[in-house]
Amino acid sequence: MRPKAGSRSPRAPGFGCSGPAVFPAPPEPAWPPAAVTVSVLGDRCFGNVDPALADQACRLAAAANVELLAVTFSQAAAGATFLGAQLWPDVSLPELAAALLARFVPAAGRGAANVAEAVA
Repeated sequence: MRPKAGSRSPRAPGFGCSGPAVFPAPPEPAWPPAAVTVSVLGDRCFGNVDPALADQACRLAAAANVELLAVTFSQAAAGATFLGAQLWPDVSLPELAAALLARFVPAAGRGAANVAEAVA
């Protein structure tokens, strides 16, 4: 099958790509020692920060129209400075992992041995 005319996919002629594209997570920036990152999933915020910061993180995710977001502040206390946001939160955090599982895997599949089996 030939790519559409004007296609810029990696498999289009002249790109020399032999396999699927892989997009690794971006490297972690060097934040100040007191910096704290919270994760947003839907309208829930995971992390130990002042409630005002948690609300700001949730509002940022909603404004960006994303379901999952990591937001970093200069400290956990109110009045902290916003340092950055990324679409690659640390999903190994137990509370966030459990919330992701509850949100995206049907209840009937949560006892499965692996995710592929759970969503099949």
